[in-house]
Amino acid sequence: MWKDTIIEEIQKYRDEYAKKINYDLGMICQDIRQKQGQGGRRVVTLKARPVKQTPKAVLYPE
Repeated sequence: MWKDTIIEEIQKYRDEYAKKINYDLGMICQDIRQKQGQGGRRVVTLKARPVKQTPKAVLYPE
């Protein structure tokens, strides 16, 4: 089977990074947001939009 060395290297670094933060997705997101703010660019945070309610589908009408 053919192996892509670039993909393997990316996966290795990604796993090392996640291991440092104990594979906690919330902490990973917090760390990435913090690093974004340190990059010198403007970071835009958008407000959450409300979820649109859709009528329930009727699979088997009574």
